[in-house]
Amino acid sequence: MSSLVVLREKVKRMSKKIVLVEDDAVSVMLLQKNLKSWGYVLSAVYDTGEEAVAHILDIAPDLLLMDIQLKGAMTGVEAVMQIHSQRKIPVIYVTASEDPETLEKIRQTEFIQIISKPYHPQKIEEALLSFFSR
Repeated sequence: MSSLVVLREKVKRMSKKIVLVEDDAVSVMLLQKNLKSWGYVLSAVYDTGEEAVAHILDIAPDLLLMDIQLKGAMTGVEAVMQIHSQRKIPVIYVTASEDPETLEKIRQTEFIQIISKPYHPQKIEEALLSFFSR
């Protein structure tokens, strides 16, 4: 059995709660489908940083999957900064924004990984397996 399969089975038994903050409906649909098939619990989906900040502490997720460019006035980085001022929740950024200014803002936050869009679903799965198997 490959190490990826072993890790996948280990993580499936763990019911980790994930919150997705993403404003693209197609991306949300695909991530929901993949996360479920990988055995994760998607606790909530928000399309604005404001919504995520307002509700995140009630959910107490194990991980945030955060886009950078969102609907509303708040970026994903700004949302993470506000969330982290209340509770340190691990973050994986999933973004198409890779300009130097955005990357510098991301580096000012605590995060696990940046995954560039477009991405292959396996890249997300590997990041989750790596994080949750620690």
